[in-house]
Amino acid sequence: MLMKAVYPAVFTPCSEGGYFVKVPDLQVMTQGENLAEAIEMSRDAIKLAILELELHNEKIPTACSVEICTENEDFISYIDIDMRGYREKYGGKSVKKNCTIPQWLDDMAKAHNINFSNVLQNALMKELGIEPKA
Repeated sequence: MLMKAVYPAVFTPCSEGGYFVKVPDLQVMTQGENLAEAIEMSRDAIKLAILELELHNEKIPTACSVEICTENEDFISYIDIDMRGYREKYGGKSVKKNCTIPQWLDDMAKAHNINFSNVLQNALMKELGIEPKA
């Protein structure tokens, strides 16, 4: 599962101001009213494209080299992404897991109103070294 990556993006200045942005590896296009917004929108568009590919069990393309052809005032910049936080926020699809525990443990947990899903999620995050969200 992809966690961090860097993709080259082609920025094209708009005559009205701002930038159009194309990420060739993911066939993503977006825009921003200024350079900072264009970079932010690019990150979001890349992450969304990756989530969509994962949802459909499709291959996530690796970043191409910087041998992208540019024209006029176009320029290339690398966009770095970190999928973990984005996946936690927007990739909220839940899956059902079946596990077996001893009857006595089940009885005690139910008597204490323990949420089994919450306990499993917290244990998995601890095991994987993932900090829980505040």
